Amino acid sequence: MFKSSISRIGGQHAAHDMEELNFYESEFDDFKKKSKRRKLWQATDVTADLPFFLLEVFSEIWIAWNLILFAVIAYDQFMIPFSVAFNFELTGKFFAVDILCFFLLAADIFLRAKTAITHPKRFSFDKHEVFDYYINTWFILDLFATIPFCYLIMITGEVGPRIIAMARLPRLLKIFRVVETFQIIENNTDVSI
Repeated sequence: MFKSSISRIGGQHAAHDMEELNFYESEFDDFKKKSKRRKLWQATDVTADLPFFLLEVFSEIWIAWNLILFAVIAYDQFMIPFSVAFNFELTGKFFAVDILCFFLLAADIFLRAKTAITHPKRFSFDKHEVFDYYINTWFILDLFATIPFCYLIMITGEVGPRIIAMARLPRLLKIFRVVETFQIIENNTDVSI
């Protein structure tokens, strides 16, 4: 459509305009291909017996999950030192919120093992590479930060609230999750944090 109107113009500008139009058409075709890609969950191995899904970085679910996780981490970063410093016992609503935070942090281990790897300006959706990367880098820290030491101590017997609060200190290590997310954003976008 556009090419026929440019070829009618003639002259030396027509060839340059034709090259520019071809460039923009190829860019538009690339954009159309990318927009057809599924945004939320990306199937990576269609030949496997069981479906394997990866969470795509910068998808709506990834962003929503990180916002929820940041709220949980912010709550822990405030409540855990507060409960240690002031001998505050988690009861009632605070206990319920703490249990919810524990389950969300445990779910994060599963989701991080299912999140595509980000290399600068490139994403990897290979299920083996993603799993190996997570196991070799963040899994031990996530597992240690998620083990409910405080609940295990509460089950064993009568201990004071300060000991229980101190058993929650490993959860403070989840702050590195925020740092990692900021690095992903900085390395793959033009945003500097």
